[in-house]
Amino acid sequence: MTLPKQLAGMDAVQVPMLATKCPTCGALLDGAAIPESATDDRSGPKSGDYTICIKCREISRFDDDLQLRAPTEKDILEMPTHMLSLMQLMLDEV
Repeated sequence: MTLPKQLAGMDAVQVPMLATKCPTCGALLDGAAIPESATDDRSGPKSGDYTICIKCREISRFDDDLQLRAPTEKDILEMPTHMLSLMQLMLDEV
């Protein structure tokens, strides 16, 4: 599976990141897709960002060391609505 060119209707850009493992499936991840509009002020994920594993499609969150961790219940309740839309988009590709 390749990274989508669009994320929930937004143009996406692939950016490198420090290699980290998905806390759910253990896949080694070394890149991320972020909305093109978010690339003006940064070149990759930052602490607190949410992500979806390209392999298992589970949600994770970046910690202060930019390693992935499973989301807490609070994280899920506070998740931005665009992440929910992106999850649905990725699930529809199955």
